[in-house]
Amino acid sequence: AVCQLVGNGPNPAAASLSLQLVEPVLKAKNPGLLRILTAVQDGKPVMTLNSPQAMVDGLGGAVLAGYPALVGADIMPRLPDVALRRLMASEALPQDLRGRAAVALARQTYLLPDGEAAWRLVSNTAFSGVLPDAVIFARGAKGLSGTEVGDYVQAALRLGMVEDAAKVVVRWQGISATGGVPNAVAERGRMQAVLAVAALQGRVEDRVWDSWMLAQALENQTGARAAQRTLLVVEALGIPVPERVWQQLRDRAVPVSTLVDPAWQRLLAGALRERNIPAGLALISEGWAGQPPAGVVPVVMGASVEALRTLGMEDIGRRVAVEAMLGIPASHLIPLVPEGATAVSETVAKPLIGADAEVPAVSTTVPAADAGLLPPPRVIPVRKPTVPTVKAPTKPTAPSVGL
Repeated sequence: AVCQLVGNGPNPAAASLSLQLVEPVLKAKNPGLLRILTAVQDGKPVMTLNSPQAMVDGLGGAVLAGYPALVGADIMPRLPDVALRRLMASEALPQDLRGRAAVALARQTYLLPDGEAAWRLVSNTAFSGVLPDAVIFARGAKGLSGTEVGDYVQAALRLGMVEDAAKVVVRWQGISATGGVPNAVAERGRMQAVLAVAALQGRVEDRVWDSWMLAQALENQTGARAAQRTLLVVEALGIPVPERVWQQLRDRAVPVSTLVDPAWQRLLAGALRERNIPAGLALISEGWAGQPPAGVVPVVMGASVEALRTLGMEDIGRRVAVEAMLGIPASHLIPLVPEGATAVSETVAKPLIGADAEVPAVSTTVPAADAGLLPPPRVIPVRKPTVPTVKAPTKPTAPSVGL
């Protein structure tokens, strides 16, 4: 059916017959592809998939790349990168459609060349929507002001372009987006970025510490926990936090309970001692309990950054530290792990680690005071590796030969 829709000379009649034959199998094994094939066969736009989180697979992407006019706006970000590259490179398509494909690609890859290509396509169009980091960085900082400068600095930090962020952060003023009036929330975001730049450059001056402390909202548990998380992450990056800063935090902040299971801490320490990367990543992922870095218990977040650096993943540790300090709301550990490294998520846990001898998960505790502010934690089970049974070799016997 796919070949009859995207091959040389599409044949809808033949595709319809093929769909009738394969529909029972596709309905059970690949309902997303079935929905795409049916919609394209009928000439209707593909607006939804079988679930809000579903991604278009390779075959579905090949079909939709051949029928770009039928790609719904909500489907474009879910196409595989190969299909998106094909759409953005097709000069026969309208520039706004190519631009949407390019932006979706840059959001998936985080690659600067993809961001530059996307910005070339959308810079002169009426594009609406949030630009991904790579496109924001490609847009540059020239002529920006207010919140746009802040967007550039945060994007540069998340992409690891620390020196570029440092050149521009001095232009970022903590003003509101509506009237240029000093805004406590905006100023706090600015100081988080200033501290992140300084920490990633290896030195935080006293004036930065003082300005950062003044910007903190320590009168509520959310603000106090965010300050704790930031200081622990900075220490995990190898930057000592002055004792007077810890003292001010203790004097000014409301009491915050951040309980962490000591068994989790001991197991992580053991994994680091043995340089056991799979076990270390499994424990980090479990400690995050499905939260983005900005929602992780402060002690766990600091330990995670230090663990990633100890395991030789310096770039990932720095990226995670930035996300924790800047309060990025929707990012998780697993997408940050480079291709080829071993990590644990709910989708790969069973193939990666033995299926038997399940060990109860060691969970961390998020205080009840944050109920409703963060999504409920998800605990990822850690399983013991399976040791295959090897049978002893049997003694060879000579075959009997009949006379």
